[in-house]
Amino acid sequence: MSSSLSPVQTQNWELGVSLILHYWPALSTAVQSGWGGPDSSDKRDWFAGTIADMVWERDMDEIDLEEVLGQIMEDEFEVVVEDGSLEVTARRIMVLKEDIIKNDFSKVEKLHAQFLEKGGKECVPLVHTENAEEDEDDDDDEDGDEDEDMPDQPDAQPHVQVMKPEPVIDEDGFELVQKKKGRK
Repeated sequence: MSSSLSPVQTQNWELGVSLILHYWPALSTAVQSGWGGPDSSDKRDWFAGTIADMVWERDMDEIDLEEVLGQIMEDEFEVVVEDGSLEVTARRIMVLKEDIIKNDFSKVEKLHAQFLEKGGKECVPLVHTENAEEDEDDDDDEDGDEDEDMPDQPDAQPHVQVMKPEPVIDEDGFELVQKKKGRK
């Protein structure tokens, strides 16, 4: 983290990013479902630290951040996020950065109070995977009215796609066993 931040700013920045990611339904679903392997919760913690450091230390905009969030979800949890929440999450993090610069910690305090009130429990969103029947209509009109004040749970239901790697067949016609990707 940059030395230009006070200890209070650093603490609120790291906590805020962690809470935003904690309340991101796509990531919560991936962690609860173990899509990142047995250490999915640890991966979420690593994810939060990585994003907090990266956003603060680099000159990033929302689009850059969306790409990084999406890439980490694919690489670490084998999930393609298609519900519009990448944009919402990136915007919330960038708004939080501006608030931290202004020493406005009210959103972090509100999210933290909600987190403690719920005993640290995760949101449990409805998930559609590529194996689920797609006969339900997605309510795209709900995605447009996102509040910048970071409600405890977004109104939009995530639509995530679990990426299953294609089997690798050797020249004799046998399927090769693939190791799962993972990071501490």
